[in-house]
Amino acid sequence: MDAVSIHDSPHPIWRLLERWEQDRSVLIAYGDERAATWLAQAATDVRETVLEWNEEVLGIRDAARESGYSPDRLRELVRLGEIPNAGRPNKPRVKRADLPKKGKARANRIARRPTREHNADALFLDIVQTKYGSAR
Repeated sequence: MDAVSIHDSPHPIWRLLERWEQDRSVLIAYGDERAATWLAQAATDVRETVLEWNEEVLGIRDAARESGYSPDRLRELVRLGEIPNAGRPNKPRVKRADLPKKGKARANRIARRPTREHNADALFLDIVQTKYGSAR
């Protein structure tokens, strides 16, 4: 998995993680090591989950739905070598992080590369609730 700096992307999740790093420093300065440790672990978990999600390999239909490109166009881009083939020669698959994005989908990037078209707040809540359970 490629290491991605949180400074490589303006995505709200990376800005949130950066803020958590600053908050952790404040907690340490005030002597709250337990909360600082929990916050650091939560940030690590969110970062790793998002990066793993970016690395997921998708079938052409799912990749088309997330990218805004047609399945035929994605197959052509794979055939031309513009997108790496994460599948077999006659059954192309595409890593989510390698997907090109069109129009509205372009605004919903995580990390340096495209991700699925998704509301950033909903994605964050989904990650946290999956990892730590619902707050309700």
